[in-house]
Amino acid sequence: MSKQECNSVFLFIAELTGSFEAGSGNEADKIACGQSGYIQNHLPQLVLSEEEDRKDLHEVIWLERLYSELDEYFNLPGSDGIGRFLAIDTQAYRAYSYQWSVPIEADASALTKCY
Repeated sequence: MSKQECNSVFLFIAELTGSFEAGSGNEADKIACGQSGYIQNHLPQLVLSEEEDRKDLHEVIWLERLYSELDEYFNLPGSDGIGRFLAIDTQAYRAYSYQWSVPIEADASALTKCY
């Protein structure tokens, strides 16, 4: 159950970072993009003097909170990319449901299974 929860978070990270191009792969590919964003602590670069970028500032804050919460989930305080990679690679998922405090939007690709 808990790996599925994390995969939903990774799907959402891929959406927020824009790292997955629609139609370029399947759900597993999109999850991998979200995992990569988490491992690399990827945050979109914004130019706050531009209106469009200011509109996206909440997404950067959302990502920062998701990354911190995933670090807590995997018990990785102050972790770097190597710790994050190992947590995902060794599948250090909890056996029970985790109480997420950051709201996660359901990803349409997780529902439609586009391949």
